[in-house]
Amino acid sequence: MAALTGIGFALAVAATVGAGDVSSDALGEDDFALVLGETGVAALVLGVLGALQMSSEYASGTISVSLTAVPRRRPLLAAKAAVLVAVVAPLSMAVSAGALLVGDAIIEGGLAFSWPAVLGNTAYLTAVAVLGLSLATLTRSTAMAIAVLVAVVFVLPPLLPLLPWGWAETVADLLPGAAQESLISTVPGTAPLGDVAAVRTLAAWILVPLTAGAVLLTRRDA
Repeated sequence: MAALTGIGFALAVAATVGAGDVSSDALGEDDFALVLGETGVAALVLGVLGALQMSSEYASGTISVSLTAVPRRRPLLAAKAAVLVAVVAPLSMAVSAGALLVGDAIIEGGLAFSWPAVLGNTAYLTAVAVLGLSLATLTRSTAMAIAVLVAVVFVLPPLLPLLPWGWAETVADLLPGAAQESLISTVPGTAPLGDVAAVRTLAAWILVPLTAGAVLLTRRDA
């Protein structure tokens, strides 16, 4: 589902740009970032997958069985995160590479393939999946975890820059979407963050919620 969603949206945008119905310049982006950025839609599917990995256990009551089998709770969460990354990272890389290949085939003049951009987009999609797992660990609720995930990944990034306060745009640059935009950009001076700052931002969105989830997991009853 994530692969179909990500590549499908990339295909639609590439076809629109290729047909001349809309230009990337009109949107303030290059064709490369425009096509690869559409794979971010797959982040919702991957984030939900991450959330369900933990919240489904609370919903079914099997979390007690898991904690009985693995009494040390932090290793349990670490194992879940490792399995999630092992599944999501290769899939995300395939989706990112596939989107560029589709764009290259459709857009006039083609798109130059960029491994750094593919790896950056892969890191973004993987980070969102782990964020879903972390939020589910914190909230123990599928609905609440998905609601927060959607707000952070999809609602706040386009909304905050529209607000009349200077701090709102600063906060927007600290969200995962700003890191993705920076890592896939090919036009100098258009990215909100530098590469190092973007990587640090994604690392923070992985480590901080996951660490908080691990702390609460060890302190709360199943």
